[in-house]
Amino acid sequence: MVTKKKNTLESPESGNVDKIREIIFGGQMRDYERRFNELESQIRADLDSLRELWSRQLKSLEDFVKTEVSRLNDRVQADKKDSKESFRKVESDLREAASVTEQSIQELDNRLSAEQRDIRTQIHAQSQSFEEALVQMREALKKDTSRLGDRLESEKVSRQELSGFFTEVAMRLQGEFDLPEG
Repeated sequence: MVTKKKNTLESPESGNVDKIREIIFGGQMRDYERRFNELESQIRADLDSLRELWSRQLKSLEDFVKTEVSRLNDRVQADKKDSKESFRKVESDLREAASVTEQSIQELDNRLSAEQRDIRTQIHAQSQSFEEALVQMREALKKDTSRLGDRLESEKVSRQELSGFFTEVAMRLQGEFDLPEG
């Protein structure tokens, strides 16, 4: 029978402890949860913004490369066409025209190779720039997260204060702690 009384007494006490815990920490835990949700939303928004920026810059780079390659192809095609037409027009100077055309094609290939190297260099430089921007944004996000974590750490209740509070509550519930009157 003593066991039944003990269980009956423990049930309301444990319910009281849960209620006290909710009263003391409920608001603070909801506030922490809200802050974490806000931080998560901000990080997601920043990442989405970064992805969008990266996508736009990559699209811009692709369009630039396609335009330049197309322009170079058009120039090569035009130069080849001019070379062929000059061959047909000048039968008497066939050997000389062939030599000139060959030199022209070689120069064109050299220019094309040089321009392609320049384009590759520009693409590489822009890629490096994008990577640096990503690193800087990542570092800024890390700093913001760290600063928020430090702020949350400094605002939380210390273990000693919490321990003292629970000890006092337990003593009051057991009737071992009386408040001084007056």
